[in-house]
Amino acid sequence: MEEWRKNQKIGRMLRKERPWINWKIQFSGFKDLFARFLQVKPTVNWNQIKPLPEETIKPYNDLTEPSTDKVRSLLSKMVIVKLNGGLGTSMGCKGPKSLIPVRHDLTFLDLTMQQIEHLNLTHDVDIPLVLMNSFNTDQDTKRALRKYRNVKLSTH
Repeated sequence: MEEWRKNQKIGRMLRKERPWINWKIQFSGFKDLFARFLQVKPTVNWNQIKPLPEETIKPYNDLTEPSTDKVRSLLSKMVIVKLNGGLGTSMGCKGPKSLIPVRHDLTFLDLTMQQIEHLNLTHDVDIPLVLMNSFNTDQDTKRALRKYRNVKLSTH
């Protein structure tokens, strides 16, 4: 236990030093994990994977429309997670790809927000949006989300 505390303390000290030291530590950990990944044999036996039996697949036309309460119940358990770490530099843009205008001056993020807001209002739910930002996209995305302060939609 004492060694663990010592390692934790050393780790905190190193992280406070220079960012490149922290990067070296993280990269070293990544190399170890990647080496382990390369050594471990696949755990899925693909010969055992079979298609579902035909009788277990229900045709779309045979599906019944769920009740309003059922839809609300299911949507209230939902979370939307979007990877939002990419920059549009390869397309000649500056900033997050989610902020690129795609239609009528609306961005990908605007369209996402509108779709979720529509679900929330239509079904009286609060589906949260979790944006997986990178350090490159975090500030611009937060700035863009300000215009949605008065919208019934929680973002994280």
